[in-house]
Amino acid sequence: MAQSGSTSSQPPRSPGRAKILEAVREAALAITSELSLDDLLHRLAGLGRDLVHAKYAAIGVASPDGRGLERFIVSGLSDQEVAAIGDWPRGYGLLGAILAEQKPIRLDNIASDPRSVGFPTNHPPMTSFLGVPIIARGRVLGSFYLADKLGARSFAPEDEHLIVLFAAHAALSIENARLFTQTDTELRDKVAQLRRAEERSRFLAEFAALLPGRPTTEISLHRVAAKIADVLGDVCSIRLFTKTEPHQIRLSNTFHRNQARIVAADAVLDRLWPAVITQVVETGQPIFVPDASLTLPSPEASALREGHCTGVVILPMATQSALYGVLAAFSSGAYRFSGEDLAFATILAERLATALENVELHEKLGAAMKAREEFVSIAAHELKTPVAVLRGSADILNASPELDPERRQRVVDTITRNAEHLATLTNQLLDEFRLQSGRLDFSYTELDLVALVREVIDRIRNHSRTVTIEVRAECERASGLWDRGRLDQVITNLVDNAVKYSEPGAPIMIRIWQEASEYRLSVADHGIGIPEDSQPHIREAFFRAPNARAANPNGTGLGLHLSSEILERLGGHLWFESREKQGTIFYVAVPVRAPEAQSQQATRT
Repeated sequence: MAQSGSTSSQPPRSPGRAKILEAVREAALAITSELSLDDLLHRLAGLGRDLVHAKYAAIGVASPDGRGLERFIVSGLSDQEVAAIGDWPRGYGLLGAILAEQKPIRLDNIASDPRSVGFPTNHPPMTSFLGVPIIARGRVLGSFYLADKLGARSFAPEDEHLIVLFAAHAALSIENARLFTQTDTELRDKVAQLRRAEERSRFLAEFAALLPGRPTTEISLHRVAAKIADVLGDVCSIRLFTKTEPHQIRLSNTFHRNQARIVAADAVLDRLWPAVITQVVETGQPIFVPDASLTLPSPEASALREGHCTGVVILPMATQSALYGVLAAFSSGAYRFSGEDLAFATILAERLATALENVELHEKLGAAMKAREEFVSIAAHELKTPVAVLRGSADILNASPELDPERRQRVVDTITRNAEHLATLTNQLLDEFRLQSGRLDFSYTELDLVALVREVIDRIRNHSRTVTIEVRAECERASGLWDRGRLDQVITNLVDNAVKYSEPGAPIMIRIWQEASEYRLSVADHGIGIPEDSQPHIREAFFRAPNARAANPNGTGLGLHLSSEILERLGGHLWFESREKQGTIFYVAVPVRAPEAQSQQATRT
């Protein structure tokens, strides 16, 4: 009668025992030098099959929790039979019982055991069976499975004892091979990390040479992207934003040696762009997908898989003062991103941003130097005329003390006019200097815009009796928190310009009204207007339209520039409508409370 579930622990006392032990010893020696785990498992399966003369043999490698099999190595099947079987057993049923019970199982007919279920359709038919656990230090590493004893109806107790002894030696060899594989892998990883660290340190030194502090057009984004692609993933994309529109792309460059990969990576980045804006741009947090195949279903993972990418890291290129763009690196094939890659990419993004900031500072410094030269030149020229007139008028008074009263009054009026012009000119030049150096101060107080406009008009009327100014206030009061002197300066400049560039007595209309949380003011005249080609430059420092210079030689071109800058500091803005020879309407909008004033008030509170 066949034995089922035999667990004999004593070796059978038979004349063949010495031969059995010798066979085990030779088999054990044959596997002691094998350190490759894969090669060892295949060799063990073949040796076990030969020891007990089985037609088929297999080794199942237990999963870490010991509840199933993570690998299955076979011996005795052709490649065609292996391919036909398909998925291998996972360690349930009869095979799982050996792992769970940690005891040998020997059967005359495998089909007679109720636990023997789940054979694939194309699995070869098997009859006799012998299963033995492989145990090391009380832990199940796997199991030997043998089927169809050659030349006999079933496996004998001697076969079971032979495989049990062999399994003990196999367990030690498997542990040694695993330890060697683990140590070898760790060593290879350490060497690779050191090599990668050395390579990246060298790269950073070379990378600095690509980022000089000079105009952006001289920084080759293509060369930078190519360098990054050599050490991070295999595709690099750099996108720079415009200064005025943070989400609008100004320059873009993607590098890979294969044009198809460039197209695929750009398509993936375009699909991810909404997430880039909401996450990377607006919050400063990176998008990091190390391995799309292991990531839970998400738009990012789907986009990567469809673009044949295995991972992506997308980072903001930003300094403390500005956001310049985004840096994206993609991986494909067998490469998988790691935490070290994310840290390295962060360094690259920061260095790129710093380089771009240096470029911007270089440009601003050049512009400031040029503006200073223009400022000094224009100031010297503009101050020369009123000073010369004052000196000439003073000489007339000194040389002719007995001037008749009418002529004396004309000289005094000339001195007064030029002194006022000199004072205005000096104040404008000083304000421009303070503006360029960031020292234009503001002091906020509660005031009524309607009352301020009437004060300005009364002051201008006192100097010119021929002006006709009408005020249409659509609100009785227009109270707000503003800088009185600066707002006075803006209104005075707009009304004064309307007077200077209109015919004497021509009507000037001032309108005041409220829209939502801001007050608006318009100054309309019927004067010379602004030529169309001059309109884009009208707010630039020192710019004057040709017809304005012809109508009034005295002027610095600073009035509208300063007015526009002051309004921006107050949280408002300036715009206009104009047609040459027909007149101009300037519009002013100011919030009820200037943002800076609110901030100062909150600080005091």
